[in-house]
Formats: sequence, C-alpha cells, structure tokens
Amino acid sequence: MLDNRYVRGAVVVLGGVLVMSFDAALIRAVDQPAGVLSLWRGVLICAAMVLAAVVCHVAGVKQRWDNEWAAWGNGLMFGIASVAFVYSIESTSAANTLFIMATMPVWSAILGRVFLRASIDRPTVLAILASLAGMTIIFASQLSSAAGRGELLALLAAVSMSGGFVCSSKRRSSPFLTTAVGGALCALTAAALLHGVKVPDESSSWLPLVAEGFVVMPVGLVCLSVGPKLLPVHHVAIFVLAETVLGPVWVWLFFRENPGAASLVGGSVVIGAIVGLNMHYIRRSRRGERVQFDRRDMRESPSVVKCAAVVLRGDSVLLVRKRGTTDLISPGGKLERGESHVACLGRELDEELGVSLVSATYFGTYEDVSIFDRSRMITLFVYMCDIVGDPVPRSEIEAVEWVPVTCSPGDGSTFQSRVIPDIARMRGQC
Repeated sequence: MLDNRYVRGAVVVLGGVLVMSFDAALIRAVDQPAGVLSLWRGVLICAAMVLAAVVCHVAGVKQRWDNEWAAWGNGLMFGIASVAFVYSIESTSAANTLFIMATMPVWSAILGRVFLRASIDRPTVLAILASLAGMTIIFASQLSSAAGRGELLALLAAVSMSGGFVCSSKRRSSPFLTTAVGGALCALTAAALLHGVKVPDESSSWLPLVAEGFVVMPVGLVCLSVGPKLLPVHHVAIFVLAETVLGPVWVWLFFRENPGAASLVGGSVVIGAIVGLNMHYIRRSRRGERVQFDRRDMRESPSVVKCAAVVLRGDSVLLVRKRGTTDLISPGGKLERGESHVACLGRELDEELGVSLVSATYFGTYEDVSIFDRSRMITLFVYMCDIVGDPVPRSEIEAVEWVPVTCSPGDGSTFQSRVIPDIARMRGQC
C-alpha cells in the first residue's frame, strides 16, 4: 500500500506547479511594467483568497486564523517572493533569474535543517544535485556575467520562497487566509514602490492579468502552502523546479518562441530527477517500508509508541493543546514500560483532563512523523473511549477543544489529518 500522506503531498504540489507553470506565458501576454503587474497581481490574489474563504465559511467549512508566527511568516515570505521575482525579471535576464531561483532546494534544505531539524537522505541529495545540473544545462549559455540588483532580487525570491515552505509546514491557519495576506503584502509593497496606484495602460492586458492573478497564482500558492504540511520542504522545492521547465514550453506553444535544445535536455534532467525521487519513495512504500524523511537511521531515532483516545460528543471529537504549542492533538500519551494500552489511556485521561475511563475499544494503528519533533516517528494506537466527567485542562494541557468530525483531512497532527476522517467514514458521514 502506498504512503497516502506522501502521495497526497506530491499530487497537491505537482498539481499546483502545473497550474503555476502558465505564469510566465500570462506575464508575457500582460506586457506591463513590473510594478503595475505586482500591484494588480497582489490585489487579485488577495481578492480570490478572501472570496474562497467566504465561500468555504458559508458552506460550513471553518476557516481558522491563529495569530501565529507561522501564518504571518507564510504570507510575508510568499509576498516578498512574488514582488522580488517580478522585479528581478525586469532588472536582469530571465535566465539569470530562473537559474538563481533553481537554488530553492538548497535553501529549503538549509532552512529545514535549522528550523525543523530535518535531515536529508541520499536520494534527496542526488535529486537536488541532478536538478541543479539540469538547470545549469538550460541556462549556462544565457547567463550574463555582471551581477547586480536583478540577481540579488532573484536570490531574495528564492530564499523567501524557501522560508515560506518552512512556515507552511508549521502553520495552523487556513491556507486561503495566509495566501490572502501574501497577496495584500505584495500589492502594498508594489504600491509603495510605484508611489501610488497605477492601472494597466492597455485594455487587452486585463484578461491575462485576471487569469494570472485571480486563478493561476491563487491555486498555485494554496497548493504550495498545503504541500509542506505533507512533504519535507526540500522535496516541495525540488518539485517547484518543474515550473521552470514547463513555463518555456507554454511560451513556445502560445508565442512560438523556440526554447532550444539545451532547454529540452536540461528540462529532461530536472523532470527525471523529480520522477526518480517520487518513484523511489513509492517503491519503498510498496515494499512495506516506512517512508521517513526527517531522520537518518532507525537506530538513531526509534519510533515512539503512544496511545490516543477518541472521545466523542455528538458530532464533535475532543482535542487538547499542550502548553507552549499551537497544535491540537488527541488526548493520550506515551506507553510506559510494562503498561497496557488501556491502562495508559486511563492514566493519561486522569492526569491531563481529570476524567475517568469507562471503556476503550480498539480503532486502529497509525504511523507518522511527530509534529513536535520531526526527527522522530510515532506509532499511534487509537481507541474509542467512553469517559465519566467533564474534561478540564490539567498538568501540561493548556486547553481543550471540541472539533467537528469531518471527512476532509485537517492540517497538523496525525489525529486531525488521518484519524478524524476515518472516524467520519466509520460513522457514514462520507
């Protein structure tokens, strides 16, 4: 059986990259100065995301906003990257900009290591090196030797996108709202650089501008915001390189600009690296191996065994939040030596929430990367529990929350992304 989390992440990111690959062709069709393009692109992205959030809210899908560093950082990094990329394209050759943007996997790996303590396995290192080699083949003959403002802006865009991936992996807020923040920051920055609001000077520019800012960029950015919740940030950055390869193809088809043999050869190397990396993990999943990204060796980081309680009240399930954290998790905890699963649940429910366990029925076993320590795997034994008493935060628990049982996977913990949808399916809600 395939690792559903990895496959979902790969499909989401590659789908977003496919949509965003039309960005270059649409920018060419708009044919406006960088400031005007950035301004209206930001306005349209923000408008599209606010509209999507409102529609979801009306449909009963709660759009969460936590005043957290990851949410603000997510929007800020993507906003900076959007402005820096457009101005870089205007200030230097497209080849220089795209070549520097191709360093995103390197920056993502560095930032992931520093902020997420994520290690990088050998296949990923090889994929990064192969991708950089492919980008070198594409742009080596086109690079200009004089480095200046455009190159620095491209570097800022690459680092900012990588930082956005890191923030996305930790955020709890709705991807619609964080992307709206990025669009608003992009528009405000462009307006400041333009010293006011300017509109495109040709009416023919509006159709491709609306398509680019209201459809292509919002869809792509939301996918790239969701992807790091499911995949390592450096894998996301590698997949994004496909946009650099596909973009010239659409320009060739729509504007008859021949990309040249170097682009075809180098692009094949990049696509091959992406396909090879995916196939490597899919093969491992089919052999029954765990697909683990954030640790080097099982002996260095053994799986932590935990028991989790499913406590239902009507159509809601009980979740808790530990002190000093923002993630909602299931009640329960680590299994002590010689302790049964039911005894563990009884002890944890009493210590953390002041309630008594009446009965526990086995529901399932789940394996995933810990959201608190991404260098460790957890094995989660889940039980449907009946309790006596009202849950009250105690010990290391700071808050309790009753969350609706829905079919849609939530962001964050294994319990929200996998267990709750399984509960909904068991109850016939899906």
